Amino acid sequence: DQFPREKIRSWLDNPQTSPSRLGLYGLMLGLCGTPDDAAYLEKRLLQPVEGFRLGIDGMMGGYLLLAADKGLTVLEDAKLKNKSVPFSETYATMQALRFMWQYGDGKIGKDRLRQSMRILLDRPELADLVIVDLARWQDWSVIDRLVELFEKAEADNIFVREPVVNYLRACPLPAAAAAMTTTPATARRSSTGRMSGLVRFDNSAKSGLSRTNGRDAGSIFTPSQPRLTEPPVRSWLTTSFTVFEGMAKAMPTLPPDGL
Repeated sequence: DQFPREKIRSWLDNPQTSPSRLGLYGLMLGLCGTPDDAAYLEKRLLQPVEGFRLGIDGMMGGYLLLAADKGLTVLEDAKLKNKSVPFSETYATMQALRFMWQYGDGKIGKDRLRQSMRILLDRPELADLVIVDLARWQDWSVIDRLVELFEKAEADNIFVREPVVNYLRACPLPAAAAAMTTTPATARRSSTGRMSGLVRFDNSAKSGLSRTNGRDAGSIFTPSQPRLTEPPVRSWLTTSFTVFEGMAKAMPTLPPDGL
C-alpha cells in the first residue's frame, strides 16, 4: 500500500515530532514522494547547521531516492566537498551513499556512487572507512592514491595504513601486487616527541606494507588522541530500512540502573 504522503510531510513539519523519527519519516517520504517532496527535502538538508542533526542520514536517503543523480550532485557540493560543514553532516552523507548502494535499486549508478565516495579520501578523519567501502565496491582505481596516503600518514591519521594494506591485498590488479612488493626509499615518519618511528620497505614477501598489517614491532603506530566518530550508531539508516521492510524488529533499550 502507498504511504500517506501528506501525513508524512506534516510529521516532518511538526516541531513536536521526536527528532529520533525524522530519519524514518524522511526515508518514507523518499519511497512515496514526488518531485515537490524532493525539493522540500533538499531545502531541509541545505539549511545552515552547526551541530549534529539526529536522523539526517535517513532524510538524505529519502532525498536521493527521489532526486537520484541530480540530488547526489547537490549533496556532493554541499556536504562532501565543503569542508566547513560539521563532520556529522559529511558522515551522514556517507551513510546515505552506502544506503543507495545496497537499497537504491539502481536509481543512482554504481560508478556514480563510487565517484562520490572517492571524494571523501580527502577527509583524513574518514579516509580509513572510505577505503573499506571502496574495496567492498570493487573500486580499484585509487591504488596510487592509497599508497601515497600510506606513505604520508602521520600520527593523527596513522590508522589509515591497515585498510590500505587490506585494499591492496583484495585488489586483483597487478598494480596492487606491485605496490605490495615495491622498494621505494625508506619512509620515515615523525610526529610529537612522544611518538616517532620508521617504516621500512624491502624486496621480501613481507614488504613494509605487509609488515604493517602484520603488526610487527615498530611498524605500526596509534594516534596520540582517540578519534571521535559521529553519529554513534553507524547502522541507523540500515536498521530503519530493515525495520520498515519487516526484516528486523526494533527493540527498545533502557539505560543501565543509576543513569
